[in-house]
Amino acid sequence: MVQAILNGRKTQTRRVVKGTALEWLDRDGFVKEYVALPKNELCPYGNPGDFLWVREEFYQIGHWKEVPGVKTKTGKMKWKFVPDNGEIRYSDNRPETFRKGRHHKDPSTSVWHKRLARFMPRSACRLFLKVTNIRVERLQDISTEDVRKEGAGQNVRQMSLYGLDAKGIREVYATHFSILWTSINGEESWNSNPWVWVVSFERTDKPESF
Repeated sequence: MVQAILNGRKTQTRRVVKGTALEWLDRDGFVKEYVALPKNELCPYGNPGDFLWVREEFYQIGHWKEVPGVKTKTGKMKWKFVPDNGEIRYSDNRPETFRKGRHHKDPSTSVWHKRLARFMPRSACRLFLKVTNIRVERLQDISTEDVRKEGAGQNVRQMSLYGLDAKGIREVYATHFSILWTSINGEESWNSNPWVWVVSFERTDKPESF
């Protein structure tokens, strides 16, 4: 996803609707347009005009240190990663050598480590987005244009579209998107056709508020 945003191919994302918003849709019968209104504050991904920051895998120099008196769920010693300087690298300029986790025989040596996206602090973020639109729809209602905005249309062979009408073309694009969706969310996630938040965005410079 990150690379698609950096390349300008992805300007939209979908997330499954949960919680109160889902209750409004399925139990209370509110129309999707009303559920998506900013005044209702139901979308956990913000409203038009809000800013988002994107976590991604990154590389940092540091070492591992024991956490005194703290054990893991299995009773082993707890360790934490300690950065040794502020230099950050990303997938497009990663160091030639790095460790993917704690080295059991040599945890205290300061070297480059690959860090998972969930560990990225906001200070290390290089990718900021501005929300331009929020709406709600069923997952399988995705349009041809929205598949392109999701960054999932680049693998569609134009020859496969020859002779198809608009409906047929949409089905081809939707199939390509469904493959991407199920690879992330599981085999049945497409067939269940859930309500999703459709979040449109554009890249922006780091906001002053960050």
